[in-house]
Amino acid sequence: MDLSEQDLVCNDGTANRCDGSFYSYSGLIYIKNNGVVTEQCYPYDTINFDESCATILPCSNPDPVIKIEDTLYINVGNVTDFDSIRKALITRGPLKISYNLNDTGGAHAVALAGYKFNIKDSTLTFIIKDSHGNSGP
Repeated sequence: MDLSEQDLVCNDGTANRCDGSFYSYSGLIYIKNNGVVTEQCYPYDTINFDESCATILPCSNPDPVIKIEDTLYINVGNVTDFDSIRKALITRGPLKISYNLNDTGGAHAVALAGYKFNIKDSTLTFIIKDSHGNSGP
């Protein structure tokens, strides 16, 4: 199910209109308390996100509104401890992560959705769901 990033950008209150929301844990709290609609109901506007909250409104009867039961902060320690991150994915499901974009302090939040392990060369590749698609911010 594809959930609406635009719902969070416009309604979370701390997402900063997708302009550097590094600590987006609040988005999970928003979903817990209010729910989030589907992408089909409230599509993400990557071109005009500054104005889109006033011009793009969610559908009139959103069905379903998805809520989460609870949130959990998992400290995996060192961000290079890939085995702990992999274990958290297995036991908890998708994880919210943020990363720095550049030296100026810009950041971007994404969903760490899974991983692939290559038996031939023992490499671990993480799978990320990003509202910007393949192009990135």
